[in-house]
Amino acid sequence: GDFKPYLLKSSDKGKTWASIAGNLPEKGAVYCIEQDHVNPNILFAGTEFGVFVSLNGGKEWTQLKAGLPTIAIRDMEIQKRENDLVLGTFGRSFYVLDDYAALRELADEKLLEKRFHVFDIKKQLMFNTKNPLGYRGKNAQGEMYYAAENPALGSVISYYFSDTLKTAQEMRRAKEKTTEDDNYPSKAAIKKEAQEEKAFLLFVIKDEAGDEIQKIKTDAKAGLNKVVLNFRYAPTGPIKLKAKKVGRYGSDDVGQLALPGTYTVTPYLRNNGKIEQLAEAKQFEIELLNNTTLPASDKKALLAFQKEVAELRRSVDGSEKLLGEIQNRLKYLKVAIETTPNTAINLLNKITELETKMNATAIALWGDNDIGKHEYEVYPGLSERLGVVIYGIWNSTSAPTKTAINNIKIAKEEYVPVLAAIQSYSSSITQLEKEIGTSPYTPGRGKEWKEE
Repeated sequence: GDFKPYLLKSSDKGKTWASIAGNLPEKGAVYCIEQDHVNPNILFAGTEFGVFVSLNGGKEWTQLKAGLPTIAIRDMEIQKRENDLVLGTFGRSFYVLDDYAALRELADEKLLEKRFHVFDIKKQLMFNTKNPLGYRGKNAQGEMYYAAENPALGSVISYYFSDTLKTAQEMRRAKEKTTEDDNYPSKAAIKKEAQEEKAFLLFVIKDEAGDEIQKIKTDAKAGLNKVVLNFRYAPTGPIKLKAKKVGRYGSDDVGQLALPGTYTVTPYLRNNGKIEQLAEAKQFEIELLNNTTLPASDKKALLAFQKEVAELRRSVDGSEKLLGEIQNRLKYLKVAIETTPNTAINLLNKITELETKMNATAIALWGDNDIGKHEYEVYPGLSERLGVVIYGIWNSTSAPTKTAINNIKIAKEEYVPVLAAIQSYSSSITQLEKEIGTSPYTPGRGKEWKEE
């Protein structure tokens, strides 16, 4: 019936013993203990109420959570090569804390006095993942089939941030909970709260040449946190204000794989309308897992081709969006001419002319779906050519095929007149909007009303 945590240490081969239970929870019996193989002052204790860590040989203990429920930890093991802490609960599964090496730096008390610190970044092996069950996750195996999620693939950047940055609204609400002051906030205070931007951290990743390859944005949360560089360049697809969850049949919008080598990460803080560098650039390395069947002999040439594809994709995707916006404006103008009194009906001829030209451009971009949906073979559009190449090389470390190279060559040649046509549509529709005059509002218009 005695559940007190008994944790004892001897420095004289068992002649005398001293308690190092410290501030472990009362009635939280200790079942196992492990000592770090690098820093002997770092101890892990498995108790009735979870796992605790001490950075000073048992004087003080801190509970490790990070998704671990409050359960009895009956057994522990340290995987020395990866610095992983493995926990056995005997009833509630087993858990792994990936790479706890940052705790060794935290053992330095001076570090905790710093405002911000980036921990040493482990050299990571770069590789492509595959889906052995078909599509993403467990595909169509059903809920009876168990499959756990893999850790995020990439270089893990762990950091310590001591600031607790709160918005004016968060501070006001916290104050209201601890005071009897019932004064309602002023209009000026409400306006300031409404316009305040929430603070965030920005990690800028650069390659050996000093070129930026990616920016990682995350909340400015206090404590020990991490972000992950996915071994890739930033995607070049259209900007999205809200990221949608990728479905089973979809894939993340990512850039091409980076080269193995040395990279740097520089942390910044955006707060109260100002950007501030929090620490000096930190170096880390990425190494290629050389287990490919047909590795590219010239990796720099592969990256150069992938960059060429990414740039063409960026431009084509932007043109597709622009054409879609112009087509949408044209639809509104057509209805405006058809329904608004005192609007020249003969402008419908110009609408029809533009529609015909835009349809031809759409076919050049996406192929002729009107014929293709009836199972006829059609000439591939630019988007299809690009998609086939990206599908083949984006998750591959092999050199591009001759077919891929030819597809990009053809796509670049065919894109020149398409881009020129889309740019001409933009000016044509602007002129048409002016000719319509002061009809009801349509997208892209408004200035014309002032001119009238």
